[in-house]
Amino acid sequence: MLRIRPPLWAFAAPTLLAGRAAVLGVGAGSLASAPQLSALALNVGAVPFLQLVFEVTAYLMWQNRHQQAALFSTAKLDRFLRAARSSMPPRR
Repeated sequence: MLRIRPPLWAFAAPTLLAGRAAVLGVGAGSLASAPQLSALALNVGAVPFLQLVFEVTAYLMWQNRHQQAALFSTAKLDRFLRAARSSMPPRR
């Protein structure tokens, strides 16, 4: 997939950056007494994680411009949705 092997810090730095904000947001959200403040704090924790996922996906798409159709194939989307569905708790 990659022509050269990236250094370890290239993975550790964004993970620590997004992880720190997520831990602080989730911690503040769990301690908030009002539901609105809890939702706000949990969103503050979720946004850096989603930004990291977006940036990594954009970088991989840029690196593999000739294989972008393979990233969005129906087979991969189906596999992703099946995995997401199987990880959800059963309905009551």
